[in-house]
Amino acid sequence: MQALAKNIVFVKVNGWEDTSMAQTWGVNGYPALVLMTAAGEEVDRLPGFFPPEEFRAEIEGFLAGRGTLADLLSRWQAFPDSLELLSQIGDKYQNRGQRAQAESCYTELLTRDPANAHGQSAGALHSMGVMAYGAGKESYDTALARFQAVIDRFPGTDQAIDAETWVPYIMARLDRYDEALARFEQFKVDHPTSTEIEWVNRQIADIQKKKGEQSGT
Repeated sequence: MQALAKNIVFVKVNGWEDTSMAQTWGVNGYPALVLMTAAGEEVDRLPGFFPPEEFRAEIEGFLAGRGTLADLLSRWQAFPDSLELLSQIGDKYQNRGQRAQAESCYTELLTRDPANAHGQSAGALHSMGVMAYGAGKESYDTALARFQAVIDRFPGTDQAIDAETWVPYIMARLDRYDEALARFEQFKVDHPTSTEIEWVNRQIADIQKKKGEQSGT
C-alpha cells in the first residue's frame, strides 16, 4: 500500500459517529471507501471489505480511469445494448446512494430482459428491494413486495434464495411474527445446507423472544 500512499491521502471517518458525513456522501454500509479528487469530486467508491491485492487493483484501476462510473457511462454510450454495462451502472449509482438513477437503470433492465435471459434482471430487482428497505420503515412494504417478486419471477437464482431470507426478516420488522417464523422455518427445510442457517436460527430466536415479551411470558 506504500505506493498508493504516495499518490493518495487516506482519511478515516467513523460514519457511526459522523453521521452527517455519511449522509452527505450517501454511505449506508461499512466499511466503504470514497475516492475523491483534490477538489472534492468523487471518482468512485468501494463498498465493503476487499482483500489487499484486490483493493490495490481496484484503486489503481480507478486512478487510471478504468471501471469508474464515468468510464461505464462512456462505454454504455458506445454499446447501448449491453445489459451488463447497464447493470454495472445501476450498481454504481446504488453504491453512491443515488436511488433515483439506480432505480431507472434497474427498471430499464427489467423492461428489456423480463425473463432474466442475460442474468442481470434478478439482481436488478433484488437491488431494488435492498434500496427500498434502506429508505426506511415507510418503504418496508415496497421492499417486501420486491423481494417476493424476485422469488416468484426468478426461482432458483441466488437472488431468489437470498430474498427468501429478506422476506421474513422484513415481516418481523413489521411485527408480522407468525408469518416471519413460518417463512424462516420453511427456508431451513428448503435449504438445509445454506450458510445462512445459523443467521436464520438467530432470527427465529429473536422473534420468539419478542413474541414472548408481547404476551408477557
